[in-house]
Amino acid sequence: MAIDCRWLKRSLDPARRDPYTMSCTHIVREGAECVGPFLEDMETGCGLWEHGGPASARPRKLGSGHHG
Repeated sequence: MAIDCRWLKRSLDPARRDPYTMSCTHIVREGAECVGPFLEDMETGCGLWEHGGPASARPRKLGSGHHG
């Protein structure tokens, strides 16, 4: 998922109708909107995805009952 990408930058922009911005910090995309997907467990269409973004530390499956 795009949410786990190391190049993803999430921020707020109150000037936009939807204030949540998801932009790509990879040198090839230079701050352009991230193409996603953010909820579906699918690969991104940009071809630049690398694991390690801000969400990578969360558990893979929430509610599995395993803590540790």
